[in-house]
Parts: sequence; structure tokens; C-alpha cells
Amino acid sequence: EITQQTRPLYGMNEESLLESIDKSHATCMNELAPDHTLSDALAKGLDTWLESDCDEQLLLHIPFHVPVDVLAVRFAAGVHDDEAPRTVHFFANKHSMDFDDAATLRPTWSVELSASDTAMAGRLVRVDDCLALRHIVELTIFVEDNQGSAPTTRIATLELVGKGLASTDMANLKEWLVLTKVRRLCPLDAYRRGLSLSFSLSLLRPVCVCVCVLRNAPDTVRVARRAGAAR
Repeated sequence: EITQQTRPLYGMNEESLLESIDKSHATCMNELAPDHTLSDALAKGLDTWLESDCDEQLLLHIPFHVPVDVLAVRFAAGVHDDEAPRTVHFFANKHSMDFDDAATLRPTWSVELSASDTAMAGRLVRVDDCLALRHIVELTIFVEDNQGSAPTTRIATLELVGKGLASTDMANLKEWLVLTKVRRLCPLDAYRRGLSLSFSLSLLRPVCVCVCVLRNAPDTVRVARRAGAAR
């Protein structure tokens, strides 16, 4: 039985990002549907699990409601140690990836999990590159292989730990609101490369102009007052 004492402890100002995941749009390729799917790995406890179908590989796509910093990950396989993930690659802010993309594109961060990392309830594994998984809105996880020679991979619990938007300031919130609109209405390739403000305004003039006007409202009021005083 997994007790509170044996669960991994979070660092200072860290939290589970489970509630930040947009579960309705989270997907997994090569999952054993409908019996053992991604939703089982995102549920609490070890009674349900995600399992691969044709071979040991899995490709998970996890979008978030708000941008997050992923600082640590935890994979748990329960008592099925040989089916636990071993080589795992993470891709930040990638959309519509397939297994060919996962095999050829350079991952944002990779980790090779040990058997002790994934045994029973698992333990938190820190993202050793402190800037790798910052400001994530979409996370693709490629499980390349497992700990043993098992034909399939099993994940009873997948936990992402870090910080959500609530820990950022209002300036970041305004920027996120604008970029969210850009991401929804613009080609994703252009969004991932980073859009200039002028290009963003040309595509989203009604939305972005309103945001910019509201953001600069205090300055506008001050200018108007000075003009009135001069008269």
C-alpha cells in the first residue's frame, strides 16, 4: 500500500501540475484502448494504469490550461518493474507529433530512468536542465523503451511537478492571454518560432489592440490630463 509518507515530497513552491492539465485534449498513441489509457495514468493511485499496445513505445501529448514550468517528473509502475519506462524524451510546445517525429526530432530534455526511479510509487526525478521545460503550454512525452524485455510498457502513475501560472505576475498573464489567441488563430509553426508584436497585431488586431489599449490605459489618462491642464 502506498501511504502519504512514501510518496515523493515536493520542493519549495512546487506543486503537482495534475489540475493544470487539459485532460479532455490529452492523447496517447499506441495505448491499449479502451482498457488502459492515458487517463488511467493521470488518475491517483496504482489501481489503474496506461499500457502500450503493439510494442513497448508510447507517445503522450499533454496540453495545459495555463503555461507551466515542469521541474520534476514521476513515473510509477507498481509491482510491474520490468514494464516501467526507461528511456523517456520530452518535447516542449510541439503539436501533432507522431512516432517518426519523435525518433528524428531533437528532444527538449531526455532522461534514462533507473529501476529504483519507477519501482512501486516511483520517485521524483529532477529536470537537470533548469531552463529546459519552462513556460510549457504543450508537452509531448516519448517513451522509447522499458526496464526489461517486456513486450509492453506500463505506467500506473505519471506525475508532473513544478509551478503554474498562479506563481507568475500579471505582466506574464497579459502576455499569455495575447499569445493564447495567437496560437489558436495562427499557424502553429509560426507561433513556435515566436511571433513579433507587429505580426501578432496584423492577425489579431481586434484582440491585441484591446489588450494593448487596456494595458496602456493609465498612460493615456495621464496624457489627457496634462493636455487639459495645459489648456
